[in-house]
Amino acid sequence: MYSPSWQVKIPVQEPGPERRPKTVTDPKPAPSSKTPSRSESDTESESSLFRTAVGAVKPIKHDRAQPTPSKRPKPMPKRRQDIAAQLEALDSPFEPALEAGDTLSFANPGVPTRQLRRLRRGQIRLDAQLDLHGMPSGDAHDALQTFLNHACADGLKCVRVIHGKGFGSPSGRSVIKSKVNHWLRTDPRVMAFCSSPQHEGGTGAVNVLLRS
Repeated sequence: MYSPSWQVKIPVQEPGPERRPKTVTDPKPAPSSKTPSRSESDTESESSLFRTAVGAVKPIKHDRAQPTPSKRPKPMPKRRQDIAAQLEALDSPFEPALEAGDTLSFANPGVPTRQLRRLRRGQIRLDAQLDLHGMPSGDAHDALQTFLNHACADGLKCVRVIHGKGFGSPSGRSVIKSKVNHWLRTDPRVMAFCSSPQHEGGTGAVNVLLRS
């Protein structure tokens, strides 16, 4: 039998070390941002300090707050309210405050000087008079308007208005006197007025000359 002189050597792979699959481990957890819990001893210590600072606490039996009622201020007497309102109105530059002894005198243009002199001396006969002494400001104003309406309707020429001197006022100011001075100056039915003669009331009243 024929046998070739050459031979083909087939490499034989020797067995190497056995390869094992890699083991994948879980990633380490990220550090937490939360503050680590405190121990029970720290919590008890803080609670003890809080109770010491606050003191004894009375438990609430319900969950609705009851506000403490505030004390209402005592009401001001009506007369003092009227006086306060009158004094507040006197702050107006059109109603200057007058003293008890101040003399009033006013005349519209065209009133003869002789007639005004006679009015000041009480030489013109009085037809009627109105007493406003002690009245509240609002009542005094209404009474004066009614009085002047009737006087003009009856054709009266000269009347007297008693306003008082303000001696009984707590402020010592002649409130009604100041009001009457302003009301008469702005009333178209009035020609002139001035403080009454001393024997007829003096600075506590005015004689008023009305238009015909």
